[in-house]
Amino acid sequence: MFHLKNLIGGELTDPQGGGWIENIEPATGGVLGQIPRSQSADVEQAVQAASSAFPTWSQTSFEERSSCLRRWGALIAQHSEALVAAESMDNGKPVSLARTVDIPRAQKNLEFFAGAIEHFASESHIPADASYIHYTHRKPVGIVGCISPWNLPLYLFTWKIAPALAAGNCVIAKPSEITPVTAWMLSQWAAEAGFPKGVFNVLHGYGHEVGQAIVEHPQIKAISFTGGTQTGAHIARTTAGQFKKLSLELGGKNPALIFADCDFDAALRPPCVHLSPIKDKFACAPPEFSSKNRSTQPFEMRWLQKPSESSQEIRTMPRPKWVQWFLPLTETRSWGTFSPLESKVPLCFAAGRFHPRRLSGAQMDFSFNPPFWKAWMPNVPLTKKRFLAPSSHCSRFGQKQRLST
Repeated sequence: MFHLKNLIGGELTDPQGGGWIENIEPATGGVLGQIPRSQSADVEQAVQAASSAFPTWSQTSFEERSSCLRRWGALIAQHSEALVAAESMDNGKPVSLARTVDIPRAQKNLEFFAGAIEHFASESHIPADASYIHYTHRKPVGIVGCISPWNLPLYLFTWKIAPALAAGNCVIAKPSEITPVTAWMLSQWAAEAGFPKGVFNVLHGYGHEVGQAIVEHPQIKAISFTGGTQTGAHIARTTAGQFKKLSLELGGKNPALIFADCDFDAALRPPCVHLSPIKDKFACAPPEFSSKNRSTQPFEMRWLQKPSESSQEIRTMPRPKWVQWFLPLTETRSWGTFSPLESKVPLCFAAGRFHPRRLSGAQMDFSFNPPFWKAWMPNVPLTKKRFLAPSSHCSRFGQKQRLST
């Protein structure tokens, strides 16, 4: 059982409000541990700690900041297997993916920005008469709020905090409450890496509570956020009046267009290749299948039944915790509307299994087959919004101009 704590001013602390959130292990549905349910009072405490640390840290040499990041990266390498196990257990992704992608990349993120700050060069312009010079002098802005997502927990967490720290800012970071364990582990090694107290702070909890408090706080001068487009729009509106610096990484789509005269067998391979990462819970956007102006059934049946290595890879997967919200909304596997995406257009659930099977006693099988949705009309939100779940859908297109909408 993991009992996580906030890191504030160099100390691991319980939330001031005394609230806790259960962290669920996706493979079993059991409780993996507890995380703090932080509130605005915790943010205020972290801001005070960061404000006290900023004058000294912002004047620390590039070389010392770089050394702290490099030592932190070395600690990730030293504890790599523990991080791999934690990432797999907490997120639901295979150990092989955590070992080859997530944890090595987290180490490289720290090392990359450690080198970048040592070699950073500002710009200058000297006019022909040399009577004056224009130059750019970049300074730390102060306290930066970093809010990271669930799909690449330590990978994207380090990608946000490393440049902020390298530039001389203090950081208040909030990892996803869905996958918080590896960020908590990293926070325990901050002092060993050489970061002074208050330079790096971590608050756990819900986005609408502690995340909102971070975004709203007037002393936090910049926000880095990766997540949903609607949340990003809300952050932009909230911070507009304070003119905070923003870095927003939001949604995207990656459609595969299948034309009527194509070789279906040749066309099948790329979508299956794209789906393999979804099997590994490394989904950034689900593939979309379109068949020009005719029935999509031949392609659907070929895709669902093709006995290839790639299609077999995506047949069954452990249920990752980030589809928990999805399960109650699919009580039937037939016709219906897709209310989470505000769809009033009928969809057909063509294949897949969402519901965990009860085995013996309290033991549950949390594996399921990726669903394949069939949209009968072109303007289904599923085709236009980023949908972070292990599924695919098929829709028809007719006129060429529709492809750009």
